[in-house]
Amino acid sequence: MRTVMKKIVTIFTLLTLVVSITGVLMSGVVNAGGRVLVYLVPERESYGLGDLVKIDVMADNMPDITKFGPVEVEYNTKKAEFVSVEMGPELTRFVYTTTQEKNSILVSAIDKVAQSDAEDDTTENTVFSSSGSVVLFSLYVRIDPSAQDTVDFKIKSAGEFINSENKKVDIDTGHVCQVRVLEGVSTDASISFLRLNGVNLSPEFNKSVTEYKASVERQVTDISVSVTPSNLWAAVVINGNQNLQIGDNEITIDVTAQDGITHIQYKITVTRKESYIPDHAVIIGQDGTTFTFVDLPSEINLPDGFFQTSKVINGYQVPVYAREGISSVLVYLFDGTNAPSFYFYNQSYKTVTSYDPSNTILRPSRVLTMNRIVPETIPSDFKEATLEHDGIIYYGYENADGDFICYLTDELGDSYFYVFDKNEMSFSLYKPVDRRAEYTYNILFMIFFALATIEAVILVVVIYIVRKIIVDKTNPRPRRV
Repeated sequence: MRTVMKKIVTIFTLLTLVVSITGVLMSGVVNAGGRVLVYLVPERESYGLGDLVKIDVMADNMPDITKFGPVEVEYNTKKAEFVSVEMGPELTRFVYTTTQEKNSILVSAIDKVAQSDAEDDTTENTVFSSSGSVVLFSLYVRIDPSAQDTVDFKIKSAGEFINSENKKVDIDTGHVCQVRVLEGVSTDASISFLRLNGVNLSPEFNKSVTEYKASVERQVTDISVSVTPSNLWAAVVINGNQNLQIGDNEITIDVTAQDGITHIQYKITVTRKESYIPDHAVIIGQDGTTFTFVDLPSEINLPDGFFQTSKVINGYQVPVYAREGISSVLVYLFDGTNAPSFYFYNQSYKTVTSYDPSNTILRPSRVLTMNRIVPETIPSDFKEATLEHDGIIYYGYENADGDFICYLTDELGDSYFYVFDKNEMSFSLYKPVDRRAEYTYNILFMIFFALATIEAVILVVVIYIVRKIIVDKTNPRPRRV
């Protein structure tokens, strides 16, 4: 009986001890009393020399948090070298700030979307919130080749957590996180980072996924591939990322571990599009018409001096034709009704103007179209006439001096008279000569001329009278007796 009682007491003591230990361990992970707990979770418990270590900095919940940090993670920098910080996958709206100090990394983040919503009362607040565990950010460090035993990580300080009401939230920090350092040759042939410059992978990169797909525009022939192996001494060989052909291309990333035996190959099937036009590339005209970019025809008729290039319009790299001195570019568009054709697009004015070789005049920084509408006012002394220049017949007006003017419309829809300069062989804005000054001058000249003539006559008469008086006094007439 006593033996049985001893066994029962022993079992009860062991159970009590297990419950106590479990409570202590869980205290580092469970949110108590509504407080936010910030703690560390390593991807693995042990790493080899030269391996890339991933430590997730977690929060057990995010009660409408719009700002946090700086969260300071302390570790032995003699055993591990800082590589990078990656934002939490759920906190895509947050903007991160990272600071590296002697023995720690400090990370802060702020929800810019929620902040802008708060400034705009008309916008519905959309603060990120979660009652479960959330990755605040991931810390990547590489185990130093001379490291031994273990590398300890701990949260020295969690800073402040501010909610949507601009109030501080109570926080606690978890216990020390420890990873063990393995000795010997590494067998890790995985990669921790994979990026293709300007290209999105499908699915998103995960080191355990070895096959991906991507697509690029027709003008892309080479792709820059950035790879970070998980182990410092793993060998990486990249093939197939240059001289891409139309259609499917295969890029391979061969990784061989330090042991020289373990090997992993990652494959990316990249589709180079047949069309030069990106999907969804459009322009909205002044009247609301949606113009869609389409591939250029094989035969084209362009004005002299235009050359093919590409330009970013509304966020898309599209083919255009440009000319030095002309701010507008020629683009090939479909308006949804008529056959595709060329249009002039002015990025400054956001205007779309139809291009007609027989009706378009190009001036520096301006595209003009002949307007056949008769203007309400025609300059005096001008009569209807035509002018042929560069194979185009212009309808306008001409005066007795041979000046030819034409009624033209610019890209903004404004119409004015333009005069043809026979020396420059081009049109310029017509400014009627103001002859009022000339008329005034002529009138004044006639007035002053008349006054001068009168003064001259008066002067002649005065001189004559004076001379006569002098003569009469000098030679008096004899008196009659």
